[in-house]
Amino acid sequence: SQSRYEAKNEKEEKDPLNLTLEVTKTQIVVKTGLRTPRSRTFASEQKKEIKDYLTELKRQHPKENTMILRADPKISFQNLVTVIDSTQNAKDSKEGKLFEQIVFDNNGIK
Repeated sequence: SQSRYEAKNEKEEKDPLNLTLEVTKTQIVVKTGLRTPRSRTFASEQKKEIKDYLTELKRQHPKENTMILRADPKISFQNLVTVIDSTQNAKDSKEGKLFEQIVFDNNGIK
């Protein structure tokens, strides 16, 4: 069995989720990870697929509730609100909220 030190060390080694959504008129890129970044691209219309993916990320990282949002300055406010709405509740309402804390990255998408 592991010593307490080894278990603690493993926890520290876990890559933070660092969930970031980059929203443009045509697509939404979901980025995760700091040390080993991953990204998955969805068409803007793929709301269900995005919600399914975010629900899966939430299952893997139940304590995480923060999402960074980067938006193309040309995207309409209404489109942004629609994206935010689709990220709030898990596809199964029994699972509750997904990522409630939203940090707006004012630098936008480069």
